[in-house]
Amino acid sequence: MKIAAAPLGPFETNAYLVVAANGRDCCVVDAPKDAGPLLLAEIKRQGLNLTHLLITHGHWDHMCDGHHFAAAGAKVIAHKDDQQLIENIEAYRSRYQAMLPSLSDDDFCSVKVDRWVGESDVVETCGYKDRKSTRLNSSHLVISYAVFCL
Repeated sequence: MKIAAAPLGPFETNAYLVVAANGRDCCVVDAPKDAGPLLLAEIKRQGLNLTHLLITHGHWDHMCDGHHFAAAGAKVIAHKDDQQLIENIEAYRSRYQAMLPSLSDDDFCSVKVDRWVGESDVVETCGYKDRKSTRLNSSHLVISYAVFCL
């Protein structure tokens, strides 16, 4: 199991590329601005099979490039409490653009989520089941991957 972090976008939000123990499958945790082109190129360079995108929560800086990963075939998983934010991020465009005028309208694309999870759901990606998570959380997921797989 390999985990690589990439701080991206105007808030340097971490995106994580998690490569399964089999060395072929991978998933991405969070999709900040510019994560799509960067990580998809790396996934292709390494010859990996992208299986999932885990969105830890619905804030724009964690999901704005999610549509790139969905278009590449990743199954998208997110917490159901964030459905409005993730499926309708365009409605929040003006708030973010007021803070960061350099953001364009193209920086706001909702993503279709394949699986909405709740408080006691099991999340399984890259051969790992997260049974403890009550809410998708980037540090919890990444630490759980690292500890479980060592």
